[in-house]
Amino acid sequence: LVALAVADLASTDDLAGGRVITGTGTVDAYGRVGTVGSVADTVRGAEAAGADVVLVPEAPADEARRAATTIEVIAVGSVADAVEALAAPASSG
Repeated sequence: LVALAVADLASTDDLAGGRVITGTGTVDAYGRVGTVGSVADTVRGAEAAGADVVLVPEAPADEARRAATTIEVIAVGSVADAVEALAAPASSG
């Protein structure tokens, strides 16, 4: 999320848009997001904390979606993907 905070500061867009956003994963020097363990626990913790959106690596995204009950799960492969997804209008479904 540090990478997104920097991107948000460097942008004229408001990436959070009033949402509480959290995420999990590693980020390498090229901005690629890597997998970490226990994504389901991360999703449940984010929901319990009141987050609106959780960003997860692409590989465990299905596991994250199965664990989610109220939170929007966004799968990303890179920091650029995360910025693009957050800048897009929220889905209404």
